[in-house]
Amino acid sequence: MAGVTTVAVPISVIIFTYFLSKKFLKKKHSFNEELKPFREKKRYRCPFRGFFQYDPILIEDQKGNSCPLLRGTLTLCEMEVRQEVPDWDKCKIASKEGKAMLIKEAITRLIVFPYEFCPDGDAWDGISFERWLKYILEK
Repeated sequence: MAGVTTVAVPISVIIFTYFLSKKFLKKKHSFNEELKPFREKKRYRCPFRGFFQYDPILIEDQKGNSCPLLRGTLTLCEMEVRQEVPDWDKCKIASKEGKAMLIKEAITRLIVFPYEFCPDGDAWDGISFERWLKYILEK
């Protein structure tokens, strides 16, 4: 995209994320288990809004309005910048074909750590992007 600068993620962040994941990734969630949040958090119909991608497989809730689709950057949701309600179907960051490719890639490799599903004081493995996508788009 024109006017957007990407920044490489420092190796120290990747190493930190690896050790963090080894320490905290423990509790498994069955795919058939209904997703029930531990706390309330307002979410929009976009599976990426509010997350930051620290490494190739983990996206973590940054509790704001960032968009991890521009990898290696901390970028605000373009829809919110234009004062629109974030909605994956209306997002112009990628074409329809590009969105399908992004979702396919995300389903095969991403683990999501949404704040409202993190058990208090309990280690967990996050949620597969496929489950997260279904949860968010069916809200």
